[in-house]
This record gives sequence, structure tokens and C-alpha cells, in this order.
Amino acid sequence: MGVSESQALLGAGMGAGVGMMQARAIRGVVSDPRAWVFSSAVGLAAPFLAFDLSRAAGFPLPYSLYVCVALGGLVAGLGQSIFLRRAARRAWLWVPGSALGWSLAAATAAIANVLPRALSLRGLAGAGIYLTIVLGGGLILGSVTGLLLVRLDWRKTGSGTGGAASTGRK
Repeated sequence: MGVSESQALLGAGMGAGVGMMQARAIRGVVSDPRAWVFSSAVGLAAPFLAFDLSRAAGFPLPYSLYVCVALGGLVAGLGQSIFLRRAARRAWLWVPGSALGWSLAAATAAIANVLPRALSLRGLAGAGIYLTIVLGGGLILGSVTGLLLVRLDWRKTGSGTGGAASTGRK
């Protein structure tokens, strides 16, 4: 497809996928869930795009998937916190919470790249361990951000909007 050098697409895909699931969890809180998903996709893509552009300009930065994911979580969290301000008193907590969740998810990928080799696991056993650890990153990200959503000090809406805003929980 000719996009092998574009890591920004990786970030956008990760951000859009997680953003869609988060938008479902907070339905009724954000007036336009598409804006939440867009913010997530752009936020995760931005650090990858910086690396892509630096390489294209002939000044390649040392690439790190883990750093890009952690920075992407921070950037996405900044954008998404704007959508939470009307509904949550402590919406600013979403910024470090998002960065923490994404950073921990990235850490599982780093562990998955090292652990099977360190334990000399090959074949199906190595692949199984690798996939289990990587998939654990999604569970960690969902748990960190899900717990945070429950604790954002939601304002009472009284409008029966559903989702986290009206119930105070996910």
C-alpha cells in the first residue's frame, strides 16, 4: 500500500479504536461522540507523525513506539478533557489519567518484546505469552481510564442522559 514508513497511521488506528470504546462508555456525556473519537485518533497519531515528518525532512529522531504511545495518551487526554469540562468537575484529571493508561499499555508491549526471549520461549508457547502480555495492555488501559471515569466527580444532570454523567459511574 506504500505506507510502511508512516507510523502516524498506526497511532490513528489505535486512537480511533480505543476512542470508540471510550465514547460508548461515556455516551450521554459528550454531545458528539465522533469528536471524542477524532480527538483520540489525532492525539495518538500526533507523536508518530512528528517522527514521520522528521524522517521525511532528513532529520530522523530516534524512534520509540513506547514514547509515541505515552505522548499520544497525553495529547489525546488534553483534547478529550475539553469535552469533559461541562460534565465533570475534575475533568483535568483525565489528562494525566489518559497518559498513565496509555503509558502502562505501552509498557506491556515493551515487556512482551523482551520476556519471551529472556525466558527462551519459542514457538506456540512464546507466541502465546507474547500475545497474552500485549492483550493485557488493552485491559490495563481500559481499567485505568475506566476507574478514572468513575471518579471524575460528575455533575448531576437530572436530564436522564444515561452513561457516566447521570449515574456517577460507568
